[in-house]
Amino acid sequence: MEQLADQLINQNQYEEAFDLYQQCEQTSPVLIKQAQLATKIGLFKQAINFYQLAYQKGEKKNELLIKIGKLQTQIANYNEAIQTYNHILNVDENNPIAMGELGYTLYCMEDHIQAISQFTKCSKYISIIPKFLSKLGDELKSEYKYHTAKLYYLTAYQIKADFKDSIFGLIETCIQLEEYEQSLQYCQILLQMDPNCIQANLRKLKVKILTNKIEEAEQIVKQLDGISLNYQTEYKLIDLKSLILFKKQQYIDCIIYLKDFIEQDQYQIKLIVTVAKCYYKLESYEEALNQLEMVFDVYQHYYPALQLQCNYTLLVQMKY
Repeated sequence: MEQLADQLINQNQYEEAFDLYQQCEQTSPVLIKQAQLATKIGLFKQAINFYQLAYQKGEKKNELLIKIGKLQTQIANYNEAIQTYNHILNVDENNPIAMGELGYTLYCMEDHIQAISQFTKCSKYISIIPKFLSKLGDELKSEYKYHTAKLYYLTAYQIKADFKDSIFGLIETCIQLEEYEQSLQYCQILLQMDPNCIQANLRKLKVKILTNKIEEAEQIVKQLDGISLNYQTEYKLIDLKSLILFKKQQYIDCIIYLKDFIEQDQYQIKLIVTVAKCYYKLESYEEALNQLEMVFDVYQHYYPALQLQCNYTLLVQMKY
């Protein structure tokens, strides 16, 4: 009967397999199979129960506890998950998987100091921890939690100083936090590792523009001109060059410079927004609003454009 249930799983007949497993003798292997099946079909609480029954029979204790802890975290039973992992660590204090999973549970609870402490301990045994920390940093950055994201990137960098993803993360979060000097320091670290790192130079260029060091920015542009770039990188450089023209108040030149690129690809909405800003500075308000409408044709809810549209409309109404 157990073999028939296994075959039904291979045929994606999960409910039938589940029924057959329950008719089998409830040995540890059968309980584990039921737990795996319950997990597959989203019955997480039942999966926990099956794993606990298998655990009570003495089957692969730590491995099962880790599976239980992960499921408890998945259903947001964080305190129970912490108890599960601590139960492992009380017996095996250097169990790296339990450390890492405990760290992730603490991350989910937003107890970031304790989470990072666990990940740091775990990094002595598992080499991919810096990569995982950077991914968590990316997740936090996407949620605009820049201070916390920076903490994860910094920890990843401290664990593995030559891990570029964490350094890029530090650069980006420092820019968002307007910590421009720190951002430049991390750019220099990347450039010391790889003097030809285009992405580091682009970020350095961005910081120079943001801090109004236009002459220094133009020197970086000269270094990058003539280098063969992929489409995405070229777009970033075009965007930054246009910002230099905007900062220099060369609004007409900026519009002319971007016109051809926008005609080639109307999905480059950041460039269109820059053109809209130029028209506004030239007091061509209707044209500025027209440019923003082009953005909405591509991306209806693009927040920077919506914000500008609101501001420009109010200012136009005030003028007239």
